[in-house]
Amino acid sequence: MTHERFAGFCPTSNTIAPNSTTEVLLCLSASSKADIDETVESAGKSGGKMDPTSFPENPGMYGRTFEDLDGQ
Repeated sequence: MTHERFAGFCPTSNTIAPNSTTEVLLCLSASSKADIDETVESAGKSGGKMDPTSFPENPGMYGRTFEDLDGQ
């Protein structure tokens, strides 16, 4: 994935790691919107930042985000 494409999934306040660093973006699938909402809410209750990036809803897709629970 190019840096430009990757940046589209990140909060605009964040910078993309340089090539000498490792960074990861994980995508989890779920059976329903409720399952996704439950996962994000659980991450928020555990110290994660909920929805730092918002995505437009596309046909057949629903997405939410959360940031690293330990802030690293």
